Amino acid sequence: MRISVVASPVTLLRPAQTGGAQSVICDLAVGLVRRGHEVLLHCAEGSEVAGVELVMVPTPADADQALVMPGGGRTTPTPGVTAAITAMFRGIEASRPDVVSQHAFDAPAFEMAETLPSLH
Repeated sequence: MRISVVASPVTLLRPAQTGGAQSVICDLAVGLVRRGHEVLLHCAEGSEVAGVELVMVPTPADADQALVMPGGGRTTPTPGVTAAITAMFRGIEASRPDVVSQHAFDAPAFEMAETLPSLH
C-alpha cells in the first residue's frame, strides 16, 4: 500500500523526540515501512527518520508563530506555514497515495486533506 504520512512543517522530526506527536509520527512511519508499505513522510527540512523516505519542505520563517502552547494566546496568520503545507499536499496529490495519514494540526492541512482518502 502507498501511504503518505504528513507531519506539520513547523517542527523537525528527529531520532529522539521531545514531543509526543512527533514520536508517534516517526514510530508510525517506521512501523509501516517494516510491514512492507511504501511510505512517503512529508515533513520539515532537516528532519531525520531512519529507514523512511522523506519528502521535505523548507521550515517556514513564521513557524514559531504557528506553535500553539497550553495557556497561550491566539495565533496570528502564518502565510509561510500555509505555503509549506500547500507544497506538501501538491506533492501528495501528485504521488497518488492509497491513503494519507494526516498529522499536521494546522488548519490548512485539514482543508487540503478533505478531498483525499485521509485519516487524522
